[in-house]
Amino acid sequence: TEGVERGSFGSTTELVTFLKKRYGARLRIAVCGYPRGAQGEAGDYEADLAQTSQQTAAGAECVICLPTFGAAAHMAYVSDARSAGVGSHVPILPGILPLCAAGEFRRVCRALHVTPPEAVVRQLDEATSEEATRASSRAYLQELVSQLREQGACAPHVYTLNAGALLADLAAAGLGPIKHRQS
Repeated sequence: TEGVERGSFGSTTELVTFLKKRYGARLRIAVCGYPRGAQGEAGDYEADLAQTSQQTAAGAECVICLPTFGAAAHMAYVSDARSAGVGSHVPILPGILPLCAAGEFRRVCRALHVTPPEAVVRQLDEATSEEATRASSRAYLQELVSQLREQGACAPHVYTLNAGALLADLAAAGLGPIKHRQS
């Protein structure tokens, strides 16, 4: 379309189309996936699934999900995305958000437009110290990574929030090798 040729994009699909046409295989493109509990671009789960399908049909090679808080929730999203037309050749990476202090966790979830399960929020509210929060996060990450592996999920995308200290917890959860961006 004319707008796409000029670099004016009305949607993510138009942007993906433009980038693939201009750069082809020299540029790999990932798009965002919105599992249940995440507010997507369209504001409706089914409409967001349809948009993700269009984006991958336009050339996006990977879907990186906003945080999910359980393997079953992620695998349900993968199934729904495949049913909506996202090809089986397109990896759908689960998003993992490590736990942090309750107030910070709520702020991050609001910023990402995700709704965590009440059980996770309660767990953070009950943590009485920074060490208790880290212990909860470590146990949560280990269980989630284990469940994702058992379900056959792709390697996760971890929202570390530029906190290099989370690397030890992630390594303890079985993810690795892990490198954090250096400043």
